[in-house]
Amino acid sequence: MLSRVARFNPGLVLCLVILGPLTYLIHQFGHWATGEALGVDMWLSVAKAGSVDSEFGSRLNRILVVMAGPVLTVLIASIAWWVAKRTGSMIAYGVLCFQFMMRLVAGSIALISGNLNDGATWASSSASDPIRCRLPLPPSFSR
Repeated sequence: MLSRVARFNPGLVLCLVILGPLTYLIHQFGHWATGEALGVDMWLSVAKAGSVDSEFGSRLNRILVVMAGPVLTVLIASIAWWVAKRTGSMIAYGVLCFQFMMRLVAGSIALISGNLNDGATWASSSASDPIRCRLPLPPSFSR
């Protein structure tokens, strides 16, 4: 049983330190590329992508741009799952876990802060005015 215990693998850690942020950039690139393809003037940074003038042309364009990042995240996770299942690759498993954590953290931040992000804004009431929701928090969590 001890022979099956995982050992520290610096190569795996290095791969994940590079691949984790790379998949995050791909997520942001999805927002940017979709907006540009729809004719929306977009900007892209390491941490975020958005419309230059906050205009998307239509509600559908806004929904497509907002959802493009999470769709790429799910696609990356699906590919990583498939590779991990077929090959047993720990790198693919690590990428899959990173995608799950990225969505979990983004969703948690949106729920706690009320500042909707990515998939949480797709149901906005208009193209420029997303629905804001706040969870009732105990006094210890008040801002």
